[in-house]
Amino acid sequence: MSIIRKLAVLIVPSVLLIVAFAGCTVSRRHDSSRQTNSSSQALSPSDVNRIIDRTRRALRTDPRNAQLHFELAVALQAAGDKSGYLEHIKLAASLAPQNSFYRFNLAEAYRAQGLKTLALKNALYAADIGRHDAKDMTPLYYQLVAELMAETGRRATAEHWYENALAALSAYQGVAACRRIDEIPKQWRRTVEEVRHRLSGIRRELGKNRPTQQWVATNMPWFQFGQHEDGMQMSCMRNKIDKLAHRLATRQVMGSGIHIDLGMLLLTSGQVENATIEFLAALQIDEKQSKAWQMLGTAYVKEGRLDEAVSAFNKSCKLGNRDSCTLYKKTQEALQRLKNPVSAASQTP
Repeated sequence: MSIIRKLAVLIVPSVLLIVAFAGCTVSRRHDSSRQTNSSSQALSPSDVNRIIDRTRRALRTDPRNAQLHFELAVALQAAGDKSGYLEHIKLAASLAPQNSFYRFNLAEAYRAQGLKTLALKNALYAADIGRHDAKDMTPLYYQLVAELMAETGRRATAEHWYENALAALSAYQGVAACRRIDEIPKQWRRTVEEVRHRLSGIRRELGKNRPTQQWVATNMPWFQFGQHEDGMQMSCMRNKIDKLAHRLATRQVMGSGIHIDLGMLLLTSGQVENATIEFLAALQIDEKQSKAWQMLGTAYVKEGRLDEAVSAFNKSCKLGNRDSCTLYKKTQEALQRLKNPVSAASQTP
């Protein structure tokens, strides 16, 4: 069953809401006119008005029913009533504070009104509680947070959330970061294409202010990435990566371990950005995996993201990984040299 149909069946069974889910939420179209047109193709204005009237009558006898408020909100949206839509989405979210999907829609509603601060607050809340009650939706929650972070000028934070959107797809949908777009299930292709495109732009922008690989190699020689250059070895590595990615997609193996193994293969083969996603996927499944934190830190070093590497090594160290404690200290020292080259040079014997 597709994610659109699954959500419709589990959360909102009416025909109107199935259309709304397909046209408004999962496809992530923010053009309200397109959303309304999509709904009206399935239901005539008189049908929508009848649903509105019926739902209002039901609310008179059960005014604290969150699902009824949500159904009314979507019907009002289809009728073009933006203020009514926002009012009842807010009521649904307040009456069911642990429903991440209502909160996600509230964030989208605020965003459409240009209220970015309120949108981000609710998107972050949806992302937090969605990790527990709606893992199928977490990639979209993380994507929305990333977009709002980018729109409010927080590019580095947006990078983190875009990466976690892809990591959630790998962790919960079996969509490995290294897969070609034609190998990804159709219901997630648009999301993956959007996230990859935006993440690529942010990485290019942020990369201008990060240390080069040459600087890292010169100043941090204790990191041995072991990239294979022999053609036969690289071919063997690619075969191993493909097999692991296939096992992940077909759910032959699950859990954080397969993401760590896949990430290490990607890191060794030089696919550092994809390796980062897989280590983050492992941590979404089990945030106490010290090995995942250590390897994530190593990938960050390779990308020149030393601040984040220090944080990752520190978390691994606190989980009892002694090697990470050493890497934490050394990376911290390297970061200080990077930020204060004159001071570091004066301390050199």
